Amino acid sequence: MKSSKINLVTAWQWLDKELEERDLNSTQQLTLFHLFIKINRNFWQPTKISLNKLSVAMAKDKRTDSKALAELIEMGLVTEDGGGYFLVYFQS
Repeated sequence: MKSSKINLVTAWQWLDKELEERDLNSTQQLTLFHLFIKINRNFWQPTKISLNKLSVAMAKDKRTDSKALAELIEMGLVTEDGGGYFLVYFQS
């Protein structure tokens, strides 16, 4: 995994680029954004995410969020690591 001293500006630029260039639906975009924020709050370490809390925050149901998360993993943007999720960009 990359250093925990990740430049926040670089991280936001990566997120903006992914949101602009990838063909993500609104649920996938929101899920990626929420993961980005949670991982940032966890000092750029893999973090567990509650589908219940994610669903409430996004006003979606758990099945929709679970599907979006699985699709982000399949696209290679997110990975599971030790029971938590992480953004692939920030892994070495």
